[in-house]
Amino acid sequence: MKAYNNLGTQVAEMKNLIVNYSDEYRIDLHSLPHGIYYIILINEKVALHQKIIIKN
Repeated sequence: MKAYNNLGTQVAEMKNLIVNYSDEYRIDLHSLPHGIYYIILINEKVALHQKIIIKN
């Protein structure tokens, strides 16, 4: 999983994340300032992109 800010700069990364469709994962981004971010999960079969907005 990688997280990017609105300018395209990588701001977070989690390596070797094992995702199962029945699981929920919490990603701690509380240290980031408010703004728009993009979360990207990529494996050998699919790439998932999610836009999130952090508000104070």
